[in-house]
Amino acid sequence: MKVKCYEKILLIRLLIIGILILELIFFFLLYSYKEFNYKKINGIVVKDNVMALVLSKEEREILYKNSYLLMNDKLKKYIILEDNGVFIKKRNKKYYEIIIKVKIDRQYKTNDSIEINLKDNKYRVIEMFKLIWGGV
Repeated sequence: MKVKCYEKILLIRLLIIGILILELIFFFLLYSYKEFNYKKINGIVVKDNVMALVLSKEEREILYKNSYLLMNDKLKKYIILEDNGVFIKKRNKKYYEIIIKVKIDRQYKTNDSIEINLKDNKYRVIEMFKLIWGGV
């Protein structure tokens, strides 16, 4: 008796095994790849290449932890010039004034507001999906 085309299941088994291997590789990559979480902070240009930041205690710790920031989608190195300590106390929360030196684009003049981003934590991509699906 002759074997028909639809009775050959070897090709189907190979396809199923191939798809399972690809799914395992995909989940391994999701689990192993990490991305940074960024904290947005607003600053004010004091003069050429000098910015003033008013930060909470948590943001201040993040600033001291890093040495690079993102400004206009460019990674820039900064130096902390002054930490003036507690600047404002509002609702039992302390805010600190910190002066940093960073190369600022020429388009920004004195008293302009700039949004900067600082690296906060690393998360696995699979954890990010869990956070999004969980609604947190």
